[in-house]
Amino acid sequence: MQILIKLELNKAELPKDFRPVFVSLIKSSLSSYGEEFFDGFYKKRDNIMKKFTFGVRMNRPNFVGDVVQLGGNVISFTLSTADMKEAMILYNAMLKNKLKEFPLEHQNSMKIMDIKILPHTKINASEIVIKMLSPMVLREHNRETNIDRYVDCTCEDFADAAKKIVQAQLSIFAMDENLLHGFTIVPVMPKKTVVTAFKYHIDVSLGVYKLTGQPELLNFLYHAGIGSRRSQGFGFFQVLA
Repeated sequence: MQILIKLELNKAELPKDFRPVFVSLIKSSLSSYGEEFFDGFYKKRDNIMKKFTFGVRMNRPNFVGDVVQLGGNVISFTLSTADMKEAMILYNAMLKNKLKEFPLEHQNSMKIMDIKILPHTKINASEIVIKMLSPMVLREHNRETNIDRYVDCTCEDFADAAKKIVQAQLSIFAMDENLLHGFTIVPVMPKKTVVTAFKYHIDVSLGVYKLTGQPELLNFLYHAGIGSRRSQGFGFFQVLA
């Protein structure tokens, strides 16, 4: 399920590191809806795995220093999840907080103006072409050194790293790992970039890719996102063909 949320800013700008703003919006809305719902997503820090991702569409963004200057005050914020229960909690939490003012830094604020559930899309094909609407993050963590390595589309092991992380997604959510059989990711029009996220600079991948795999897996990735750090606003894509 995907939920489209229209937000209105008091001032047409956001911090360059804007993803924490939307994570805070989710947390605040869940907490307001009920502490038991907040705990289901974020109890004991943020290490509870979620099946949702999100993407943010801004009006003519212009990155100037630590600020994103926008061409208008309205933002489209899309939440996508592979779990129906998770979806309904998020939808109801956002709905309860409609028109509530959420304070931001630099004397700015935003509020939810409209919320709607988008028509359900089911993938029946075993091959799709996708465009990343929020960057794909592939993080490899070395437990011995406690150092993260971020793999992007220019790395030789990009496809292998993506497959390993998709396998980890299946394992974490107790899904049949046989769904991984036949999965491939091929860059079509890839783009590497560096983004600031939660005060860190990380290598990420944007652009167009071809995914091959079992339809059940492709549906899961479409709704839950692909890669690492999905619930922080990464890995959200649209299907082009």
